[in-house]
Amino acid sequence: MPKTDPSIGLPAPFRLAGFEGSLGEWLDYLEWQYRAIIGEAGLKLWGKPIRAAGDGAQAADGRDRRFWHLITTGTAAHTERTRRLDLRRCAMFGQVWALLELAEAEDPRVMWWRWGDTVFLAPVDTSMVVVLRETKGEFLLTSFYPVRGQKQRNRYWRHAATSWRTGESQRVDRRHRLWRAYCRGTKPTAVHLLTVGYRT
Repeated sequence: MPKTDPSIGLPAPFRLAGFEGSLGEWLDYLEWQYRAIIGEAGLKLWGKPIRAAGDGAQAADGRDRRFWHLITTGTAAHTERTRRLDLRRCAMFGQVWALLELAEAEDPRVMWWRWGDTVFLAPVDTSMVVVLRETKGEFLLTSFYPVRGQKQRNRYWRHAATSWRTGESQRVDRRHRLWRAYCRGTKPTAVHLLTVGYRT
């Protein structure tokens, strides 16, 4: 995993390698972060609290099933039961919290776009995506994942640009010095609109 650029405003990944406790203690810490994100830290986005998606059901070990969904990767079977622990996603979980805090503060290092009732958030380097579903009174944390490779990154740029053109993601452009650096001279249509701004 590449090192995190500190100018993006996200903490370094919290890897199991180098952690002095057990795997269970590492997962306990990740679960504490999850609980903070979905309520205990009081995070809000555009005035609405962030909660967990799903029915709040527990997995076999007593942890929230949504928590397990967030830190695991699907398999060819495409069932919740066959998902496998993903150490890369686990290590990035603290970055989800940080990204949501930056979005709450309308920090220009966060991009966001809308697809129906789904809102996507990403740091300006597009290294990860956080997926939220908006309801009348809250945002539901649905998923997050690292963005792997330029092909997947370009796909998200295209989604974001389409979201802007269709009027789904209205905002005021607040160009940030980093947006040019991270599109590396190949800026797609409307990439300048992907920096965070205010709803209009």
